[in-house]
Amino acid sequence: ELIDINLEGEIAGVILDSPDMQKRVKQLDYGVDFNGYFNAGVMLINNDEWRKNNVTQESLSMINSGKIFRYADQDVLNILLNGKVKYLQRKFNNKTTLSVNFDAEAKNIDNTIIMHYVTPNKPWYKIFKARYFDRYFNVSPWKNNRRFFAPSPSEIRLKAKREISGKNYSIGVYHYFCYLISKVFRLRF
Repeated sequence: ELIDINLEGEIAGVILDSPDMQKRVKQLDYGVDFNGYFNAGVMLINNDEWRKNNVTQESLSMINSGKIFRYADQDVLNILLNGKVKYLQRKFNNKTTLSVNFDAEAKNIDNTIIMHYVTPNKPWYKIFKARYFDRYFNVSPWKNNRRFFAPSPSEIRLKAKREISGKNYSIGVYHYFCYLISKVFRLRF
């Protein structure tokens, strides 16, 4: 479906960011209209237009200029590509977060084509419920690669607390044990 999108005359196909994010960015006053602020995590790039407009060089120049951009490359790309993009449907960049405290994937994702995990909690850590990621990971070329248990000991501790409060005592104790081992011996497993 993405491959059939016509980007003639546009540098990229992008997906609008959330209204909350657009409000936050407007306050930064970069001098462009941020009603069209997009999330740079998923972009369909027209390579010819990208090169013709020197987007890579211009981006690096802005990032290395010393000016602080709150959302780094995403802000820079929004500034450089302002008015030069085609807006695509949200199904191509369904942003979600992962936490040991809830199942973010439980929300309605019927039409999702690309799921974008936007926090440091990524689905390749086994501690998070990420059944869609797991399904595709298990049939991917990386299926035999090692997946770490958690990004940090504190996530293991949070999982233990959640399980105990949900009366899943054996699972909670197991996670507390993992947490203690990871803290005391500074192990990552």
